[in-house]
Amino acid sequence: MAQIHFTILIFALFFVNSSASFIQQSHPLDSLTETELKLVRKIINKTYHVGPEYRFTFQYVGLNEPDKSLVLSWHSSLDHNVKPPPRQAFVVARDNGKTREIVVDFSFGAIISDKIHVGDGYGYPVPVLRFMGSNTKLKSKAHK
Repeated sequence: MAQIHFTILIFALFFVNSSASFIQQSHPLDSLTETELKLVRKIINKTYHVGPEYRFTFQYVGLNEPDKSLVLSWHSSLDHNVKPPPRQAFVVARDNGKTREIVVDFSFGAIISDKIHVGDGYGYPVPVLRFMGSNTKLKSKAHK
């Protein structure tokens, strides 16, 4: 009976130790998580009519990088006890012929910036699948 308790104790200690390594504080420059991407979509869907019938499309969604001074302040603090910079998403979207640059702040759960660019002089190239494949090939050749 003592052997079983010892085995369970060893297993429990191993499990606690290994699972603790997975629980790490995220870095302010980490890519957006799946949860954050879903939150971006939810926040934008509340503000804009999204979908093919409204001609609103997402062209890019990524991390809106915080100020370097905020990241350095957080990083240099002992045990990261300084509040990390706010996590924000930067979104480029096309909306009925206009290009929108939207910033979503996760701590507020809201859009904090929305710049509209109208006309022929503004815009971002539409991602084309055949060019994306070319980019992937170029990247893999560069790493060889």
